Amino acid sequence: MRHRGENVREHIVYIATRVRGMKSRLLSRDDLEDLLDQKDVDALIEVLLTSDYKEEMARALATSSDAEAIEEAVSRHLLLTFQQLLTVSGNWYRPYTALFLARWDLKTVKQLLRQRLARDRGIPATGFPVPGPSLGVALVKHLAGLETLDALIHGLVAWNRELCACLWGVYRDAGAQPALRAMEDALDRAYFVDNVRRLAQDPDENARILCSILRMSIDGINLHILLHDKAHQDAHQDWLLPEGAMSKRVAAEMMAAGSVEEAVALLESTVYRDLLEGLYVFLQTGRYSPMQRMFEQLLVRELRSLARVRVMTLAPLMHYAWLKYNEVINLRLIARGEIRQLARGRIREEMTYA
Repeated sequence: MRHRGENVREHIVYIATRVRGMKSRLLSRDDLEDLLDQKDVDALIEVLLTSDYKEEMARALATSSDAEAIEEAVSRHLLLTFQQLLTVSGNWYRPYTALFLARWDLKTVKQLLRQRLARDRGIPATGFPVPGPSLGVALVKHLAGLETLDALIHGLVAWNRELCACLWGVYRDAGAQPALRAMEDALDRAYFVDNVRRLAQDPDENARILCSILRMSIDGINLHILLHDKAHQDAHQDWLLPEGAMSKRVAAEMMAAGSVEEAVALLESTVYRDLLEGLYVFLQTGRYSPMQRMFEQLLVRELRSLARVRVMTLAPLMHYAWLKYNEVINLRLIARGEIRQLARGRIREEMTYA
């Protein structure tokens, strides 16, 4: 009789093999740069019709055109990829994979809330929110089309009570006009903080890896508060999330720093010192988005390192999932940029490579 441990080891080898094959089909940076230089949406469509995106691209062209077709096609393909990764994970590893991928469900929820609040202020929505692993294209379209914030929150809670029930408290306390920040804070605590605390009790190596990535993600959120919000005189100790990897001492010193420049300098002694170059750009321009992308690249590099060292874990799958997500985001940016006739440099500035 075979032991369960033998079956588990065989399955992780199977996962690694499948993921390696999927990774080999990712578009390279040169591929994406070539598509950007084409300056032609039709050329991008032709390339996608001969790629892994071909079925979704053909389907989208039946009902849409130009950038809308591309956005829908690559979004549907991303959703199928997420579902494939969950299937490949099998019963033993699916809970960890689902929890990791749920970070993009969270991102989609935030996009939906942001667009809903913008429309309430008379600002039209731009772009279709990227679907998450369990927030498919049809459901995202339905939720995006709801007429009120109340209806949207109802729909989100019905879809995922564990993640989104926290929105009710924010909505109730704010008198039906909650700030986006308060809702995002509640969601971040429900996903990042609560899951770190659960994973910290799990002895499985995959739980430790996932926990470390979530802790780094918490640091990213806190750095936004400690730098961006501090620059806008809107930083507050209560906004900082617990359970991050960065020491409480450093966070407290950054919060107490007399200026953003002093706060940035304190990162020199942390694992985030590689971000200093991007942070100095932030200090000069006031634009935080490049630093956010640098932080995500740091996360992906950490996963790449883990994937090389912890081969018999889900680290390779997690690394691939993030690379695939970045590929889809880059394709959407190229398509949308072409339609808006944005300068190549501006589109390239928003693209993420790792």
